Formats: sequence, structure tokens, C-alpha cells
Amino acid sequence: MDPRRSFSAPACRLLILAALFVVGCRGEPQTPFDHALAQAQLADLFDVAPGQFRLLAETPTEEGRLLDFRMGGSRQLFQARFRLEKATWNLADLRTRDASGELGDWESREEILERLILEEVDKAFDTMDRMERLAARLELWKTQHDDEGYPREDVNGLVRLMRSSGQIKEGEGSPELDAWGRPFVYHASTDGLSYGLVSAGADGAWDETPNAYRRRIEMRELDWGEFDDPDGDLFLVEGSFVQALSE
Repeated sequence: MDPRRSFSAPACRLLILAALFVVGCRGEPQTPFDHALAQAQLADLFDVAPGQFRLLAETPTEEGRLLDFRMGGSRQLFQARFRLEKATWNLADLRTRDASGELGDWESREEILERLILEEVDKAFDTMDRMERLAARLELWKTQHDDEGYPREDVNGLVRLMRSSGQIKEGEGSPELDAWGRPFVYHASTDGLSYGLVSAGADGAWDETPNAYRRRIEMRELDWGEFDDPDGDLFLVEGSFVQALSE
């Protein structure tokens, strides 16, 4: 009997199906998980450099991959779920993990972006409030030192001056910082008759250089502008906003 004919056609089909089943059950998807792409997607979502992504754990699942991670210097823990779609690994959703290990609800990328934008808007308005409070202290200083004008210091020197005079009390925090923890740019004109405060906004990137703002204060180039993006620079001159986030 010819050995090539020792199996019937149905038996051959069964062997082929069994081989395909074994290959399909090896677990790892045909497209390897792309760590660099996952890191880039998370960095883009949180608007940080990819190098600030710190992977804590990685878990393969039937649906894709779970990544436990931390962004930048934040203590907040996150868990992201990635799915393979058309041969590309994409961020599907994300949730937070608290200090006790409890996980929050899953949020889609769109929901996260909307929430993060609202948080940045709140911080922008908080920063505007901080700038106005510091401006009120500057006006009080000028009233008390009318012959001197506004202090010709940088923002750190300004705060030291106000602390030493008792205008800023012990335990009042850091009035020189915006809501993102970055120091304001403060500049008083050479004659001491004008001053300005500037914050670089949510992204920390200057729309104009600090020196350009200093020049505008000296030259009184104060064209007014309003915007709806919390990344925009906030610019206050003598108690009034020249550039501000719209309500």
C-alpha cells in the first residue's frame, strides 16, 4: 500500500485543523507588544516627555495588555489597557490605583482628555487668582514705599522682601508659584512705576520669552488678548490682565 495514501481526506483535514489550533494557542499575538508606541501614547495623553514614563508592571490578558505605571514625579498610580487593533497596539482605556491598591473605574481616552483639560482650566483660573493676590500685595507695598516705586527684584527677591517686612506671614505658602508649581516671572520697570507678572500656563512653554515680556513692560506694549486654551501665557500688568483665559 502506498504510504502517501494511508490517510483519508477527512483525516488530513483533521490533522491540519489540529496543527492550526496548536499554533493559535501559543498565547503571544502575531504582532509583538510595542512598548515604545505604548509609552508614546501615554506620554502624549499626559503631555509629558516619553522618558517620564515609569513602568511598574505588565500583565498579558486575553484582551491585550495591562500596564501599571507612574508618570513623571507624580505619586499617582495608573493602570492602562491596550488592545491590538488592525495590527497596531492602541490605548483603550485607563484607571487610577490609590495608595491602598484599590482600582477606580475605567475611563476612555476621550473621557480622560476631557477631564485633564478641565483640571488644567481650573489651575489656570487658580493661577490668575494667585497673580491678583500678589498684585494686591504689590500695590500695598507701593503705597507704603511710594518714594521707592515697585520693587526692582526678581520674583524670589520680591517674596524675600515681603517676608522680611511681614507682608507675607509665616506659613502662607509660596505666593511666587503658579498652580503648576512654577515661579512667576516678575519684572518692575526701570523707573519703578510699572510692573508685570507672567505665568507660562499649563504646558510651561512660553508663547513669548520672559525677556520679551520684560521689554513689553518697559515699553508699555500692552495689547490685550483673551484665549480659551489653558496652555496660553497669563500676563498681568499693574493689577489688570493683559493676557487671560476667557471665562
